[in-house]
Amino acid sequence: MPTADPARTVAIPGPTGDPVEVDVVYDPATDPAAGATDPRTLGALLEAEGFALARGLLSPARCAELIAAFRAEVKPARAPFYRHETDHPEAHVFTADGFMKHPVLNPHELWSRRYGRTRRLSQALLADLALQRLMEGLFGEPGKLIHSMYFEGNQKTWAHRDTYYVDSTRLGAMVGVWIALEDIHPGAGRFYVYPRSHRLPVPELGDGFAADPNEPDYKARVLGEIARSGLKCHAPALRAGDVLLFGSRTIHGSLPNPESGKSRNALTGHFIPVSHGIVWFHRDVRPERSRVIDGLTVHFNKDLDLPANRLALYREALATAALKRARALKARLQA
Repeated sequence: MPTADPARTVAIPGPTGDPVEVDVVYDPATDPAAGATDPRTLGALLEAEGFALARGLLSPARCAELIAAFRAEVKPARAPFYRHETDHPEAHVFTADGFMKHPVLNPHELWSRRYGRTRRLSQALLADLALQRLMEGLFGEPGKLIHSMYFEGNQKTWAHRDTYYVDSTRLGAMVGVWIALEDIHPGAGRFYVYPRSHRLPVPELGDGFAADPNEPDYKARVLGEIARSGLKCHAPALRAGDVLLFGSRTIHGSLPNPESGKSRNALTGHFIPVSHGIVWFHRDVRPERSRVIDGLTVHFNKDLDLPANRLALYREALATAALKRARALKARLQA
């Protein structure tokens, strides 16, 4: 059996502790679908493997514009932002290398007055015509953006399925996209998927399964499924403008970052067919608050251009900060 070329790959610990051989740079010669952007080809891969790669789908120059806007507007801000982990607003936490650790939730609905370029450029990339055409080809109807995130640093995301957080009302229909805004260094915390993991059993929350997918028993169960299945972790090399598509039932996450000083600027979006509704945690069907942006139907959960939503954000931020202080005090008293 051939061994990995150390000049082309690097071994990084995977979610189960086994090393994952990560490509240092992208080599088209090793990619059977290199250059494929046709929805039929990518749709077949998505159906068979649970993920597909649309190489060079988006403009690297437009990706660089969004990074520049983020660095100018969002990163220096001391204000709270909604975070994916908790859905609560908190100020930035930075890694030892000075990168934003926790992603900003829904950059497409940031307050225009302060973060207008970041908002506008996030919307423009997610509504790019090439991406819209791809989604329409996959769904058989136009897509609808229901959720987005902006990453700069890596928080080492655990192995999980997005369906337990957000999905279509027809569970499993949602498609996620992970857009590399820069060439992602192998030591920066590469995004990974478990090919064919979407075919493993996917019980609904509360159906003999943990009601909270953030809890340790859920995380342990996913790792157990991986171990029993024998599936292998795949963390492809991604360049600026590459788009990785994955199903809502595909197990994925991000590897640890063994090298310092490496960012992983990325924009993610979650799309469902435009005729479908939005479900959260397999039980909470969200009201429709969508409008068309650059030809794409976009759901706005908490559009911060609305004064009432900005007021709610700051109230939630104060409550979140107070709760964290109370927990810290309790921990000190119990120590």
